[in-house]
Amino acid sequence: MVIAVSRQPERVYEISGLDNPCRSSTGGRYGRPMTATVHDVAAAVTRRLPGLPPEDIHRLVYYTQGHYLAEYDKPLFDADMIATDDGPHIPALDEAHQPAGGDTLPEAAAAVVDHVTWRYGALDSRQLRHLTRQESPWVNAHRDNRPIDHAELHAFFAAPSPASLPDPRLTDPAFRAALAAQLTPGTVGHDR
Repeated sequence: MVIAVSRQPERVYEISGLDNPCRSSTGGRYGRPMTATVHDVAAAVTRRLPGLPPEDIHRLVYYTQGHYLAEYDKPLFDADMIATDDGPHIPALDEAHQPAGGDTLPEAAAAVVDHVTWRYGALDSRQLRHLTRQESPWVNAHRDNRPIDHAELHAFFAAPSPASLPDPRLTDPAFRAALAAQLTPGTVGHDR
């Protein structure tokens, strides 16, 4: 099954505060128009990675939302994401849509899609499924049988990854001295 997407004339709303998502009088979850629709994002993902199975599109759109929240402190699109046994799922993408024309995303959103497709695009379906099902936003939503929460996504994706944290051994003077000796030319242990 292949999913085709397009820009739909749906109302989308920007979050007014991650801890205070208010209902607007226009019926949306948030107060101001958002950057994109979920269909814009899915179309951008499929343009960059053609031939993806639908479940991988859902997973990569989930990652795009998470990384966008972490970078800009607001959601990219307003569509519920649920935690199914196969990972994140976006019911709005199940509707039949036609392919959109060019990339309709603003530059910042397109940059996040580029990052997500570069970072996760080489993973196969099994790897993406495994990865998304290990992350706390999916785990908590699946356990509680509720939609994946924007605030949880923001907190998860904004947290530094272990690889980006400083090595705790660098606060140990003996380790620092040994490391300095290895890096200083002419000392024992230095690779020439």
